Amino acid sequence: MHQRDHQILISSEHDAPIDAPTAADEYRPVSGMAVAAAVFGLLSLAAAIHPTFFILPVLGLVFAVVALRDLSQPDSIKIGRLAARAGLATALFFGAIGLTRSLTTTWTANRRAEQVAAGWVDAILDGKILEAHAMLMPFLRVNAPGDPEGDVSTGLFDSQAIEAVYRQRPEVAATLACGAAKRESATLVEYVPDSKEREEVWIVRVTISPCGSRESLTLDIEVESSIVKEAAGWFEQWYVKEVRENRQPAAR
Repeated sequence: MHQRDHQILISSEHDAPIDAPTAADEYRPVSGMAVAAAVFGLLSLAAAIHPTFFILPVLGLVFAVVALRDLSQPDSIKIGRLAARAGLATALFFGAIGLTRSLTTTWTANRRAEQVAAGWVDAILDGKILEAHAMLMPFLRVNAPGDPEGDVSTGLFDSQAIEAVYRQRPEVAATLACGAAKRESATLVEYVPDSKEREEVWIVRVTISPCGSRESLTLDIEVESSIVKEAAGWFEQWYVKEVRENRQPAAR
């Protein structure tokens, strides 16, 4: 009798219905930070195209770090670790591409500006006045007397008259007074980004030492780039915008 009662009790325990999981037990909320990290990670592609959008990968990294930290808490029931990691990876990848491209572009532009400024000075010192004149922005070039349409690039002018007029400009005359001196240095001293107040320019300081009877001559040369259309397509063209003598005493 006791054995039978024991079997019935065991059978009853095994046959007892187990509570089915409810919807509340199955649902786990998705981390909003993880979703934001994934979205900004994808948007970070724009940073690889233009540095203006570099804020996107920065935001992607911030959201990813916050999301992963939140999801790693012992009492966290949220999901989204994969999305957060994906956002972190894409933000790092595209951000690195954008940063590298921006630094490379900046370095290249700075060196190009120094080369243009140095080229203008070297042309003057070598007596290649018309060559230096051709490096000026078109609206700054000297037209031959009686020839308002004269232009170095077309040859529609009296070259001797153009050279004679250009030699009289203060910056040219001061450079020519250095005689057979050589350019000592050409260093970028300031970059002025494009704004409502003025256009984008690079200011390069060129030193000629010795310069005739003077110890040295220092010139601040503003260089500007623009996109011009030619027969073969669009090209970047660099010009000398302004040349002025720097009379500040050299730092000791």
